[in-house]
Amino acid sequence: MVGQTGVGRSHLAEALGTATALRGCNVLFITQTELLKKLHAAPATEFYERKLQQLLRVPVPTANDSAT
Repeated sequence: MVGQTGVGRSHLAEALGTATALRGCNVLFITQTELLKKLHAAPATEFYERKLQQLLRVPVPTANDSAT
């Protein structure tokens, strides 16, 4: 989703994720900053492939572009 600041992208993404979770699917909501931190830290701990596979198994991954 794209749009100006304050139009509700994060709110909509969270609502869609919640609705999906209520239907029994796994959902991941994470900021892009946190996602990149996890992926960058993984090679140093030799768990990059495992972490990537964990993220890919989530049917509804949602990455927010801000820390809000």
